[in-house]
Amino acid sequence: MARFWRHVADVARQRRSLQAGRWSTRCGGGCWTGSRRSAPLTDNPDLHLLADGVRIDGFRESGDVWRFALPQRPTVVLIASRSAMPSELGISRDHRPLGVPVAEIALCQRGRSVAIAADDGRLAEGFHGYEPTERLRWTNGEAALPEELWSEFADDAIEIALTLKGRTLYWDDGKAPERKAA
Repeated sequence: MARFWRHVADVARQRRSLQAGRWSTRCGGGCWTGSRRSAPLTDNPDLHLLADGVRIDGFRESGDVWRFALPQRPTVVLIASRSAMPSELGISRDHRPLGVPVAEIALCQRGRSVAIAADDGRLAEGFHGYEPTERLRWTNGEAALPEELWSEFADDAIEIALTLKGRTLYWDDGKAPERKAA
């Protein structure tokens, strides 16, 4: 638990440093792109689903569990969020665009549920490789859920629960996302 709080304090310190306009010594300086150097940062991932092209906003239930209610079984579902490259932020040398860190995905419908862990090989499109040390898999900001997850469910309303593990910082462009009701 102490490791987690050290990480939270470290991220907060880095955020203050970046917003104050100081270069990070972790990546040797020069990590920022000129156009974003003065842009504010946020830890809000703007996490939502795109179900058959329609934005579905969820809610944070407890800790890092996010729930989304879909009015009917979808054909295509994307986990969508902001994304940022830690190397661009000066947080680390990681050049991957990181969205959200997924530990588990659960689908529920009328008492029936199916859960898949981050190490499931079907999590491929829009997902980075599985990180066994942390037991998570990062999205790139737009990750597709495997279609075979829906095959055992009826065409009725379905709930998706995403368990995240950790967080990162993102550039905050100040643009409020367009919200579509479920």
